[in-house]
Amino acid sequence: MADLHIDDFYRDCAMVLHQLYQAFPRKVTVFVEDIIGHDEPDEFGMHSRRHHACFAAMLWLADEGHLRYESVIRQEAIAQAVLTGGMLALLCGAPPAAED
Repeated sequence: MADLHIDDFYRDCAMVLHQLYQAFPRKVTVFVEDIIGHDEPDEFGMHSRRHHACFAAMLWLADEGHLRYESVIRQEAIAQAVLTGGMLALLCGAPPAAED
């Protein structure tokens, strides 16, 4: 059985990290719409499950220590986001730092 939500999760994470890598060391705002495309809210103002999943992936990356951000803009974006040093090293292919 294909786990499409996991495939979307991997793709979303890769695109977020790519955007932050391209902007490093500047802090930037990463919009969900830039990752998954336009998503029109329904008549109640709620976005799709796909939109919510992408936003949750951004927050997960921060919770896991891969990026930092200063605030969220509703459920539309993370503001003033930047890669952590560990993630930058990983993306650059540097070996992880030895723990003492």
